[in-house]
Formats: sequence, structure tokens, C-alpha cells
Amino acid sequence: MRFSDLDFVIHKNVKYTIHREICVNSFSSILPSITIKTFPKIKKASELNFFRKIHISEPQHSQILGDLLNPFGTHGQGDTFLRLFFQTLNLEFNEKDFWTISIESERFDIRIATKSRDKIIIIENKSNNAVDQPNQLYRYWYYGIYSPQKKFPENNNCWNKILYLSPSDLKTPSEQTLSRPCNFSKDLPEKVPINIDVLFFNNEIEKWLSKCLEAVKSNLELYYFIKQYYDFWRY
Repeated sequence: MRFSDLDFVIHKNVKYTIHREICVNSFSSILPSITIKTFPKIKKASELNFFRKIHISEPQHSQILGDLLNPFGTHGQGDTFLRLFFQTLNLEFNEKDFWTISIESERFDIRIATKSRDKIIIIENKSNNAVDQPNQLYRYWYYGIYSPQKKFPENNNCWNKILYLSPSDLKTPSEQTLSRPCNFSKDLPEKVPINIDVLFFNNEIEKWLSKCLEAVKSNLELYYFIKQYYDFWRY
């Protein structure tokens, strides 16, 4: 190697070393001001729920529940969901009965009844913690159960229920909602004469929806619709 070549190599290395030190020093000077952002860890999207996004109302909850319970509902599964509802509540389901479902009609959130009205279930939906209206459950009993069933003889095998759907154990029927309205006949009972069954969305309804999911797991569209509603109450 000639002297001039060696001189070029030395000067080149010196120039590179100086340049590298300048870059390192410059980067070190701005490093404290750099904010390093990282993406959140991938996790289960339990918070991504359609029903939470639209802030579903109480009547909309009734529409969903009523349609699932309706043998002629848009789900196309016949009486499957109604039968599973009865099963969840330990009620006898007679396939020979012709059941009709009314939603947000005739004072009631949901009414499940046979065509002859010898069997009646009235559901009061408190999904959004609405207050109990004056004498509300008493009126449900009088108009929805007592009036249509008083035509049957006492020895008839008719039965009835009022279900109070609550979002938590902090919400139960108030005393006044069970009391007889002041303008009703004094010959009627002072209180609703049947037991009010309090059901919870995160208990009985969740169990029922879980059974519905199992029944339609091969029907993906219906499965994921029910799954979203199930998750709404589960999480």
C-alpha cells in the first residue's frame, strides 16, 4: 500500500468516527423528549357490545325478550326458546298448549298466555331500574290475571304468574305497587293475592340465554345475536 493510500484510509476512519460521535451525541440530547407509545395488549373484546353502544332502552329490552319467547318470533325456532324459559323456571311446558305473546301491549311489558287464558304469565321488565308505578303489579294482577280467569270454575287447572325482572338484588317490588288502588272495590284483596317471582337478568335470564345459545350454536347469525345480548348482562 502506498503512503497516500494509507493516509486516505486513516482520514476516512477519523471522519467516520467523528460523524458517528456527533450523531450519538445529538440523539442522546433529544432522547429525553421522545415519548414512546406502545399498542395495548390484545385481549378479549368483552367491552365491544352492540347493545351497550346503542344504550338500549327498557321497551327495547322487552322487544328482544318477547320476540325470543314468541313461538312465531323472527328467530324462526318455533317454541324452542319458550320451552327453555319454562325449563329454566321449573315450569311444566305442555306442547299441546297454544301460546301467544304480547309485547308492550294492554298495560303489560310482556304477557305469555294460552289462547284460552287458562295459563298466564305477566312479565314486568325493570331492566333499566325504572320506578314502580302506583299500584302497578296490583293492576297487572287485576287486569291481566283476575279478570280473564274469573270465568273459570275454581276446580279448573288454570294457573298464573307475575315475574318481576330486575337488574340487581337492589331492585325489588315496592310495597305500594302490590297494594290495591283506592278506586278499586273493597271486596278485592288489599294486596296482590299471588306470589311475585323476582328474577334477575344476571341469574335466571342469563341461564336461560345460555341454554338458547346451546340450542342454536349451528345457526351463526342467531347465535351471535343472542351471544351479544347474553354478554350484555354477563359482564
